[in-house]
Amino acid sequence: MTSQIPNQPLSESQILLDIEKFTQEIISSGLYCEQLMYFKYLLEQFDLIYDIDLFYCDYLQAFIKLKLILDGMRYSPFPPIGSDYQIAGNYDFVLSLTPEQLQELLQQAQLCKSSIYTDIQQFQLQEVDNAKSLAEYLTKLFKHYSRILVVRVDLKYTKEAQTDINIKQFYQHFEKMRNRISNQDTCFENLHGYAWAMEQGTENGGYHVHLLLIYSADKHRRGSYLAQQVGEKWIELTNQQGTYYNLHNKAYINQLIMQGNEIGIGTLSREVEGDLEKLLKVGLYLTKETKESQRLRVKTTKGMQTFGHGQFEIDSRRGIKKG
Repeated sequence: MTSQIPNQPLSESQILLDIEKFTQEIISSGLYCEQLMYFKYLLEQFDLIYDIDLFYCDYLQAFIKLKLILDGMRYSPFPPIGSDYQIAGNYDFVLSLTPEQLQELLQQAQLCKSSIYTDIQQFQLQEVDNAKSLAEYLTKLFKHYSRILVVRVDLKYTKEAQTDINIKQFYQHFEKMRNRISNQDTCFENLHGYAWAMEQGTENGGYHVHLLLIYSADKHRRGSYLAQQVGEKWIELTNQQGTYYNLHNKAYINQLIMQGNEIGIGTLSREVEGDLEKLLKVGLYLTKETKESQRLRVKTTKGMQTFGHGQFEIDSRRGIKKG
């Protein structure tokens, strides 16, 4: 299967997704001469963004393995014995790889299948643990307060900015946002709890954050307004490169209700039957193990945190007994 080479610049995120798809295809179906033009294109694109200090996940590791083999040829002062091409310091020579050389590359990629499977399985298991931890946290919050205001907003980047944003910038931007959340200033005043998940979109290839915020319903009433304020804070912290989606959009909520998928955003009460289930439904969307297609393909470090939530037992929370 061959893919069409785009005629416009791609974001780091989209390049990684395209490489993952290509690597999946060759591992399952083989590597052939008609794929070499696209293979060369991906190597060139990845060469522009590759950072040895970053941690690349599963399928990207397999692609890097192939890249390193080809880089050994690329920077060699002598062409391989029996070859009919000269190495020029670029990836043009990839177009002249022989079927035998392609088979060798394919075998190297297929040797990564076990580690790829292990990485994805670990992600799924981690999502299960995250879901359990989040459910316990949200349940404690719900039972502790008589009423809460649940706010959901997605933080992302404008289409124009996406080609300039890399994982380091994404991490730094959201780290600033997390600091504001921890400090509970401006639009985060009277915040009872929060949860977040950093992801990588498959439709437009963009880095984004799903953010869940739980406020005092005695201090705040307008979830849509708070979501807007949080979104505007994100735009400010990203120097106008960010944008957001306010899930309190009336048309979106009405559409969910019509589909029988009412979720727990807005004011919820522990006295209302079914409100806890609504809260868990909106919260656990952040940790679905089926969302592996939206996992980050690159991290600033292997242990980079991509999901988190607040703590229930904190000094500022009234009326709790610490174990």
